[in-house]
Amino acid sequence: MCCRSTTAVLMAALLTTGPVIWSEPAAAVTADEIRAGLEDWFADALPQSSAGLTAELAGEVAVQESGSGFRAELPAIRLALGSAGTTLRIDPVSVDLQPLVGGGFAANWTLPDRIELQAPDGAAATITVGGQSGHGLYSPELALMVATNFELQDLQVALPGQPPHLALESLSAAVRYDAVGPGIFDQSTELQIGGLAGLKPDGSPALRIASIALAGGARGIDLAAWRDMRASMQPSFGHRPKSTAPRLNAAARPAPLRSYEGSHRIRDVSLDIGGGPLNIGDGALDFSFDGLDSGVSSLAVDFSLSDIDLPAVIGPLTPREMAVDLVISGLPTDRLFEALTAVAAGAGLAPSNNALALFGLTLQDAMMTSGARIAINELLLTGTGSRLRLSGTVHPSHAAPLGMTADLELSINGLADMLAAAEADPTDTQTLGQLAVLQAVGTPGTDPDGTPALTYALDITQQGQLLLNGADLLPALATAAP
Repeated sequence: MCCRSTTAVLMAALLTTGPVIWSEPAAAVTADEIRAGLEDWFADALPQSSAGLTAELAGEVAVQESGSGFRAELPAIRLALGSAGTTLRIDPVSVDLQPLVGGGFAANWTLPDRIELQAPDGAAATITVGGQSGHGLYSPELALMVATNFELQDLQVALPGQPPHLALESLSAAVRYDAVGPGIFDQSTELQIGGLAGLKPDGSPALRIASIALAGGARGIDLAAWRDMRASMQPSFGHRPKSTAPRLNAAARPAPLRSYEGSHRIRDVSLDIGGGPLNIGDGALDFSFDGLDSGVSSLAVDFSLSDIDLPAVIGPLTPREMAVDLVISGLPTDRLFEALTAVAAGAGLAPSNNALALFGLTLQDAMMTSGARIAINELLLTGTGSRLRLSGTVHPSHAAPLGMTADLELSINGLADMLAAAEADPTDTQTLGQLAVLQAVGTPGTDPDGTPALTYALDITQQGQLLLNGADLLPALATAAP
């Protein structure tokens, strides 16, 4: 669930963030043309409802000549965060634009040093920024930023008259787009967060994360098709393009992009909420969508947690490492975009998880009607002296009595030690019973590394049988049911 939710949210963010690209040198432009292009770019970057945000702009973009270039002021923004009623106000942002010899403009940003956060109960908090820098490249011909780079330092969140509740040492982001063909572009995005701490009243950290790194890349973006798709997803925004940037009619729209890949890293996560620190360790999530410009596409997900250092719950059962590596292939691309569009269009619904539910239901129905295949390369749980591995394939299908067919292999190392640890805790009879059943039905063998283990073959057949090591479990489960 974690992986699916994370992937859905990230793809929704991708669909609702406009690309920036480079352009050829162009003739001189006027302040009105700059203003029209910036308004289009700003409207593209902040649609009215996307990824759980609702944006309201306090005014219009203002542009005036400044030396050989221009100075622009982007209006204040009020962001409603989801359906809970929390709002964020960002004061106006100024941008100095100076012409470049090769075409376009160098952009230097001045961001607000304070952001106001309003909770539903009326409580207000202030986000202060200790230092900042921002620059980029702007193409007026295409009404888009070619590249954007910014860095914020020493951010703190505090209620009036109280010490900070949250501190952030640094936050930086960079976006770059490169032309790879006529009207086609590749994008790369990087986001770095350093020194995140949730603070107790005495100033000591209750939560500490050393760093968070997010990187993504979209390949084969068709700019006009991308804009048209996003416009169709956000019809309520009411913005009409004021620049001459290229756009398409829906009937002529090709695939908006060929592929997308994302990578996330989180390092040194620890909690201290009483009873001593809990070290959750490091996490990684990699995912990729491929074949988005064809009739059939695929999704690959690779997730892991490592260096987990938690107090032992039942000795060998305490996880120290977790990993998931799977690939979903044979997805109909039109249904996939339908699912992603549902995320973006429904992200503002209440409750806030409705958008992800729409994504999950649409994607599930697409898999069950298209012959899609889920290949579980590895699902791994490692404890102290124990290891569980699952691999195999799943074919979702409405035609199958159990909604799928499957061919899975499970191996467990250290089950005897886990059972002994569970027997030492007489209060947890449920875990003890489950482990005893696993030991009774397991077949002695080896895991993929050749280590002695109990093995299990799980098959879900087209006839609706649930086979464990060749024995049908459904009659036994029906007899045991109350």
